[in-house]
Amino acid sequence: MSDSFLMQSHEILKPHGVLFSANQHVVADWPCDLTQAYWTVFNHESYLHVFGQDAAQFLQGQLTCDVLDISKNQMIYGACCNPKGRMISNFRLIKLASDEFVLILPAGQADILRAAIIKYTVFYKVTLNTSLPWVRVGILAPPAYINSLQNTSELPNMQIIHTSNQQIECWVAIDYLDQFISKQLSEYKLASTMYWQLAVLKQGIAWVDNEGTEKHLPQDLNWDLVKGINFKKGCYTGQEIIARLHYRGQPKMRLQYFTCSDPVFKNDLIHVPDTAIQGLVIDAIDEPTTRLTHLLAKVRVNQTGWLTVTNHTILNPQVLPYSVSN
Repeated sequence: MSDSFLMQSHEILKPHGVLFSANQHVVADWPCDLTQAYWTVFNHESYLHVFGQDAAQFLQGQLTCDVLDISKNQMIYGACCNPKGRMISNFRLIKLASDEFVLILPAGQADILRAAIIKYTVFYKVTLNTSLPWVRVGILAPPAYINSLQNTSELPNMQIIHTSNQQIECWVAIDYLDQFISKQLSEYKLASTMYWQLAVLKQGIAWVDNEGTEKHLPQDLNWDLVKGINFKKGCYTGQEIIARLHYRGQPKMRLQYFTCSDPVFKNDLIHVPDTAIQGLVIDAIDEPTTRLTHLLAKVRVNQTGWLTVTNHTILNPQVLPYSVSN
């Protein structure tokens, strides 16, 4: 997203009470009534916009997910790996047209991924762009609210991206943004970007940031369990190692969900008392209403006993929406 596009969107959003922090998170109160519908704006992520005659074929040969099996405006998880099977990036992949895709990544990751794969574009008619000509508005609400927005998919200058039964994204052309918010979201409440991110964390979804690039196998972050890997598609970089672990081995590390009452931060080390290091915090978010920290950590499988971070905080295991048993 260019600086001029960002500034223009800020000016349009300001009258609607949308203010951003330095890292482009929406600054707003934390929701307290979960029966209400909330909206936020995503300016904090980066994008790899891939389009051209050979876009699908090009991505199919680079990514862990099956690009050829995705429908228009559908979202799937995927990753791009190095020859050793470590993730350069993981992302949400969205198909906008038969020859147009968008990969949504943490801030800074789009440039890293583009640099890793652009050398292969000489064999394809494809363009890689790190800007996106849409403003992304996220809706987090009970299913009834989500269903009420179905008809908006027919409105001009907008696309609806379905992410779950309680979450959707509305990709809005900047010239239509003010009208969309005034007409479609007048009864919805503005929420902090972190509120949406906590909902994603509770789904067991963790992202590779710039510091984590090429350090994690997909299975370390449960990417196989959230369908971010298709084991029946053709070859891609790192596929041999990833497939061997799936069919012949067993992951040594898995992503687990914990809460605790003390501050915990990304990249904090995890250990069991009187033992060596057993894991690493991948993501952590503070919830102001409960004063709890929620975190996803990559830890050794079959570990028992209380896990602690480097400051000896006790971590309380929580249940993920999918099974992590091997």
